[in-house]
Amino acid sequence: MNNQAIIGLGGFVGMTVMAITLGSPLMIFFDPSSAVCCVGGTVFLLGAAHGFGAAKTAIGSGLRGLLRANPEHQGAEAHAHHAHIAATGGMVCMLMGGMGALIGVIQMLVNMDDPTAIGPAMAFALLSTLYAMVLNMSIFIPVGRYHREMARTPAA
Repeated sequence: MNNQAIIGLGGFVGMTVMAITLGSPLMIFFDPSSAVCCVGGTVFLLGAAHGFGAAKTAIGSGLRGLLRANPEHQGAEAHAHHAHIAATGGMVCMLMGGMGALIGVIQMLVNMDDPTAIGPAMAFALLSTLYAMVLNMSIFIPVGRYHREMARTPAA
């Protein structure tokens, strides 16, 4: 096991959860519609851009490689391609978070005469952005970095 990656990712998740729970209940940060917008949109757009199989291979092998002490080397070209897929995933998930924010703000503005509808629309906007940032920081950035480093490291 790659202890540094596990400690880093676990620490990120732990600190994020701690920051949330120190100020409010964790459950208010779960919104299925924001998750569908951000995560679902990212999955489908990444599949459309690179193919679902290639995206699954790139992200899966990157996560497995991050967590292993001695990761398998797939060759510089394969790792460079996987790094490109991870970079696309990071860009797409941030764009989906931005799109979720715009959708939420539009919903909020349309319902300005109904104060009870403003809160859920604003929550959708902000949680979509939060989910995109967490997805990018916990998956796409580490996986892309792993594949870029492996592409520069000669195979044994």
